[in-house]
Amino acid sequence: MKTLILKAHAKINLFLAVHNRRADGYHNLDSIMHTISLCDDVSVSLSPADTSQIIVSCSDSTIPCDESNTAHRAADAFMQASGLCLDVRIHIEKRIPSRAGLGGGSADAAAVLRGMNELCDLPFDIKQLCEIAATIGADVPFCISGGCAHATGIGEILSTCPPMSSELHIVAAMGAEGVSTPDAYRALANLRAKQDAPLYKDSSTLRASLFKGDTADMLNTMHNDFEQVVLHPGHDSTKIKQVMLDCQADGALLSGSGAAVFGIFTCPHKAENTQSILLGSGYFAKLARPV
Repeated sequence: MKTLILKAHAKINLFLAVHNRRADGYHNLDSIMHTISLCDDVSVSLSPADTSQIIVSCSDSTIPCDESNTAHRAADAFMQASGLCLDVRIHIEKRIPSRAGLGGGSADAAAVLRGMNELCDLPFDIKQLCEIAATIGADVPFCISGGCAHATGIGEILSTCPPMSSELHIVAAMGAEGVSTPDAYRALANLRAKQDAPLYKDSSTLRASLFKGDTADMLNTMHNDFEQVVLHPGHDSTKIKQVMLDCQADGALLSGSGAAVFGIFTCPHKAENTQSILLGSGYFAKLARPV
């Protein structure tokens, strides 16, 4: 049985605007995603078999390891696309929290696809692998390539952007309360139903700041539509963001539909102090860098 161990990197959304709802029930998005060094370790082992079998295990006992697991679905999608019959064993050493908006499940699925592709002598190129990834989840194609990208459509149409400065320091944090993505979308729809036609935000200014390498402008133009419905008084995410701002983060924002908040710091000592304060308050908090 051949084995690979891969890093499955978390992502943050520097920008996330939810646009119109499509006929298929999904929403068009305008998002800028960036991978960070916080990651799961995903071990992928496989061998030829007469009958396909997928076994998933995880260090976090709260994560389901059945057919609903994105890594399981990724292995199945790879075999369906390739026509191969394999015995697949996957183990996820979990560091990215779930229900966080940090793309942990998508990153794990992408790692499985990349690992199986390599172990099977690269039957698919990156474009084909991303097409398979899109059948699993909207963020999975981005997690295949990583880096920094402008995502449109439901998140599957990607255009590469220059990455943030590698000198920046990131604190990713969340409380015990996760956020359901469908619930967040419903709350946003309910809010907009009470308003006149919404003015959809546009990421062009932030994208321009990335291409110019203007960190200050990038930090000033970060945006997430879901903050309107997640950051209500008393929610852990609201408290965490305030701690980050009080600790002089150069920018802080909800990631995805939440519940994780990330702070970006130009000063490493301020990032370390912020992490220490959040950990002391009982929150999950990890230091990370852009990758």
